[in-house]
Amino acid sequence: MGATSADLIAGTRAAVIVERADAAVLTAWPDARDQKPSPTFGAFDASADATAALVVKAALIGTARRRFVVAAADMIFIDPATTGVPSMRVVDAECGVDATCLLARVEVDLNDETTTFEVIG
Repeated sequence: MGATSADLIAGTRAAVIVERADAAVLTAWPDARDQKPSPTFGAFDASADATAALVVKAALIGTARRRFVVAAADMIFIDPATTGVPSMRVVDAECGVDATCLLARVEVDLNDETTTFEVIG
């Protein structure tokens, strides 16, 4: 099937390159781009949409997150349908953490009657 006029017009629009760099992220992870000078490709109708997406992406990448394993001496069953997004507050002075973390994995041991949580926060 041949290209329509709308296809040709869409394919010949002028391109706009939108960049966002965060000095804190570049300092913390200088090799994050694997020495590639080319930007990540994204297609947006407006540069404002591209900028908004880059701001959200930078917020996700620029926030240092740590992973913890938390053991509970009881069987805890989590039902996301009633509790919403499963999260827990992790407090550990030795690790220097006092944060609400997202549960990434829950393992209930029926034999030992324990629960192990892997959390990211």
